[in-house]
Order: sequence, then structure tokens, then C-alpha cells
Amino acid sequence: MKVSVLAKRILAYWVENPNAKDTLDGIADWWVRYQEFRFWRPRVKQALSELVKNNLVLEKRGRDSQLFYELNRKLNAEVHRIVANRRKK
Repeated sequence: MKVSVLAKRILAYWVENPNAKDTLDGIADWWVRYQEFRFWRPRVKQALSELVKNNLVLEKRGRDSQLFYELNRKLNAEVHRIVANRRKK
């Protein structure tokens, strides 16, 4: 049986949580977002590593030992140039 990518993601949530029940809004807001988070998290981690390596974003450890990321304001002009070039493409 062939189903869409989105339908597979919803089913994947049910596989992990077989007793789950929710409304359309709940499924759209929580389940799909959860599946998207799991899909995108490794890509976001890789992108942040690239930005930190290029010193465009700073990585800092909080009191709870979690890593936090913030824009390196010293390179604000470079960041704006990069974003502007992306918009032109």
C-alpha cells in the first residue's frame, strides 16, 4: 500500500505511541512537529557545527551544562552578506 510521506510520519508516531489519541489540531501541532523534530535535528546540529566552525555563531555552555548558541555580533556584516546572497538565489 502506498501512502504519502506525511501519512508515514503520522503512522510512525502511532507505532511509537500505540495508545495515542488526539484531534486533528493536536496531531498537526504535536505529532507532526515531533516527527519533523526527529527528522531535522541531525541536520540542524550539522548546520550549527558549520556556523560555529566559521565563527559566525558562538557556542556557550550554560550553568546546566547544556550548549547554547548565539550570533557572533562581531561578524554581523558578514552574516548579513551571507543571508542577502541566499535570498538572491
